[in-house]
Amino acid sequence: MRRACRRHAAPALGAVALVCALAGSGQDSERRFGVTDVMDAMVVPASDALFGVGRAEPESEQAWIALRHQAVILGEAGHALTAPGRSPGADWDAWSIAMSEAAAGAAAAIDARDVDGVLFAGGDITESCTGCHRVYLPVAR
Repeated sequence: MRRACRRHAAPALGAVALVCALAGSGQDSERRFGVTDVMDAMVVPASDALFGVGRAEPESEQAWIALRHQAVILGEAGHALTAPGRSPGADWDAWSIAMSEAAAGAAAAIDARDVDGVLFAGGDITESCTGCHRVYLPVAR
């Protein structure tokens, strides 16, 4: 493994381990992390990193690799949100999978070093998040 990949592999492997822990056994009584944990630990930081491309293009190969890791984390977070006991139903799952697919689009654009493609995928990520939040985000009235 190249040196740059090794440097960024640990955070990515940590995220994969978190996804596995989040997926759990499918039994609520054994689940250790909830939706808020997935959002706070994975979705928010990963989407923030991807949206950051609009402010500053990655300037090094290592920065592109780190950005791709964030796309992977976001994509896997979408799958984690569909786990039994975490998902409230089919609409939720559809928004979560849409987020995963948008993250895969971001990863493909990152692989191509296509800043515009990352920004376009960011629009799809935003659409999946806001669509879901319209229905499922608790709002103080």
